[in-house]
Amino acid sequence: MDIDDILASVDRGPGASPESAALDHQLLTRFWVAERAVSEVLPWPAPLMERMMDRVRMQVSSAQEQQELAMLIIETFVQIETIEDLAASSGDTDMQPTTHNPNLNLRLSILQTDLARTQYIIRSLLRARLAKITKYSMHYLVQLASRNKNPLSQTQSQSQSQSTNANAQPEDSVPDISSLDDLAPLSQPEAAFLHSHQTLLAGHYAGSFMV
Repeated sequence: MDIDDILASVDRGPGASPESAALDHQLLTRFWVAERAVSEVLPWPAPLMERMMDRVRMQVSSAQEQQELAMLIIETFVQIETIEDLAASSGDTDMQPTTHNPNLNLRLSILQTDLARTQYIIRSLLRARLAKITKYSMHYLVQLASRNKNPLSQTQSQSQSQSTNANAQPEDSVPDISSLDDLAPLSQPEAAFLHSHQTLLAGHYAGSFMV
């Protein structure tokens, strides 16, 4: 087995070809570079990120299996060496045992390197997006809340805000986006984090300055 066969066996996964994996990684890298280069949060590429996260999970599982197999091989070689040492002490034998599996070690190294590269890009991408979301949280909340096209709900919310203006709290100024289906450019977890983050800030402001 040469290096090309080893690389192909590592890249090949269930339902995915090496070409599709390389293309997804290229798209992820481009999106990561673009996200870090602009001030606005770019639309969340849900299909791409789902494929990448599934591939990361498979790589983690495969790396764990390779590590377990490597440990089993090492234990087997230790037992073989012990038996050969006992045999050598009782007679003249000249055996050269193979104490390593270079193909297995190389595959494990490739898996771990590719996994670390993908995890670094995803973590850096999420950090960049969360930095923008936390810095301009009200901007994105108002942008998402403005998509509510129901005039009845807007009228009701305005009347309720006017009637409870005397007892208004800073938390009441945080727009409610729980009923929205279209959360672009954010993902569902990012939108939930955005609302929780701004609500927490408003509560902290109320507790610190409006006592």
